[in-house]
Amino acid sequence: MVLTGLVLSQASHPPCSTSLPAAPPLSKPINPFKSPRLPSQIHAHLILTGAIHHSASLHRLSLSCNSLLRSLVNLNLPFTALLTFSELTQQWNFSPDRFTYPSLLKACAQSSSSFEGRTLHGQLLKLGLAGDSFVVGTLISMYASCSDPQSAMAVFNQTGGSGNQVIWSSIISGLAKNKYPEEALRLFLEMEETHVESDEVTLTSAVSACAELKDLAMAMKLSSAISKERRKSSAVDRAEEMFEEMPERDLAARVRSSNSIVMLETAVVDMYAKCGALDLAKKMFDEMPERNVVTWSAMISGLAQHGRGEEALALFRTMLEEGSVAPNPVTLSAALSACAQTGDLSSGTWIHAYIVRSGMSFTAGLRNSLVNMYAKCGSVGAACRTFEVAAAEKDLVSWNVIISGLAMNGQGAQALETFRQMQREGMKPDDVTFVAVLSACSHSGLVEEGRRHYGSMEEVYGIRPKLEHDGCMVDMLIRAGKVEEAEEFVRRMEGEPGREVLGALLSGYAVFGELRRGEVVARRLLREVQPAQDGSYVAYCNMLKGRGRRGEAKRIREMMEERGAKKIPGCSTIDVDGVVFEFFSGEGLGQELCELQS
Repeated sequence: MVLTGLVLSQASHPPCSTSLPAAPPLSKPINPFKSPRLPSQIHAHLILTGAIHHSASLHRLSLSCNSLLRSLVNLNLPFTALLTFSELTQQWNFSPDRFTYPSLLKACAQSSSSFEGRTLHGQLLKLGLAGDSFVVGTLISMYASCSDPQSAMAVFNQTGGSGNQVIWSSIISGLAKNKYPEEALRLFLEMEETHVESDEVTLTSAVSACAELKDLAMAMKLSSAISKERRKSSAVDRAEEMFEEMPERDLAARVRSSNSIVMLETAVVDMYAKCGALDLAKKMFDEMPERNVVTWSAMISGLAQHGRGEEALALFRTMLEEGSVAPNPVTLSAALSACAQTGDLSSGTWIHAYIVRSGMSFTAGLRNSLVNMYAKCGSVGAACRTFEVAAAEKDLVSWNVIISGLAMNGQGAQALETFRQMQREGMKPDDVTFVAVLSACSHSGLVEEGRRHYGSMEEVYGIRPKLEHDGCMVDMLIRAGKVEEAEEFVRRMEGEPGREVLGALLSGYAVFGELRRGEVVARRLLREVQPAQDGSYVAYCNMLKGRGRRGEAKRIREMMEERGAKKIPGCSTIDVDGVVFEFFSGEGLGQELCELQS
């Protein structure tokens, strides 16, 4: 649909003077339909349904039409709002004003109608309204919603940084949503310097940007602003008794305020979790008077992602016991990840049954989480059955998960056959796929096939091998006893070998007793590659002790302690009546055995 009035030419588009990289233009066509009675019909319908609360006639056209357009947008009918505006201007000689455009720009944002939004911007420029603070915020939000942060920045820059809270909030939120977290945080700090007070919406955007960057130092800088906003929220809570005594209550405003602070606190939980500050995340989580499913999901996911699977599952069980919030696919995926991490097949199977009983639809992500859980818990058959049920819903991640699962369970031949099936079905592999494929070749001793797949990465698929792929190749050659060929492969590498490659080489030297060569690699690994893996220290220590050089091995152990590297002990788990027992190497078994026997 072409809006009546002015259609923007390229020359009349607002300038995009910003350092952000250019984004491709977006436009979603609108299917037009003609009806001269449309405005009257919609207006009458909105009055009858209570969507607008006055019966102004169409003779009071400006007020009535603005109310009509605003109501359509509030009812999430953006295409109807834009079409109605077109009909109003053509059939009813309606002249839009500064109160008309925010609704129209919101309609463009809702429908990602970039072309129509630019057309409206052109009208604003010609009417002299483009600098009106009432419309600038919605103009920025429109461009951001249409994935055009460059134009959003251009509009913001025209304010000279003197905008109000709404304008600042619009640009910070827009940049954060479009994956420009550094710019979003930079502007948030600028806003604070100009003494424009942030609200919970602005702060939520800044917190989300910080979470995207996993910047704990910035997270701590935001903590004072977060505390201030939460104190304001507490003051609002204390005013609730006064609110209850009011003769007319704006219940919608109260709900919006409550939702905003929950969103902020949830974003803070997510930020701390992604930054690795799990204790701070849990403290915020525990202090929240109200939690929604996103809050629970963020906390459970954060624990699972940082190796605290048992705590994640305990929190998931608490969520189910409280019963105030039902888990969604994101929550369940996080819980399944925790099951995979702890090897808790019993809980993973229960979650699978819960999904079926609840009638929840199996999203691709949820099904992939199930396949991953079954594979990492060693139930290869269940993983394959769950994968096959997906049929047409299989995406690239689905194939990567099942191929990796088969490879890690020693089913190299089946993993490679699955990879060939994936190719037959027209799915193009990515770099993650080839890590799984090369790992399968390594564990199955298929050196020639591994070489062929490695060579095809760049030649056939245009995928440049990464250090993970190089590490798989070195590991494969070492396992096959081709130590000299592994060394030659490392020498031919274009870049510096990382810890994946050097670690695989060191492990090979340890297996074949190549102490002299192993010492060279070990010293380089411990000196140049940070953080060195604990396995590197252990392999070097074992090599030294095997040659009777216990004093040197002791010094390496001391170096481990100085650098904070810890040897991860071997661990086995056993599930007894739904309770998972863990046994670590070097620990006494007396108490655990008594518990099992009882």
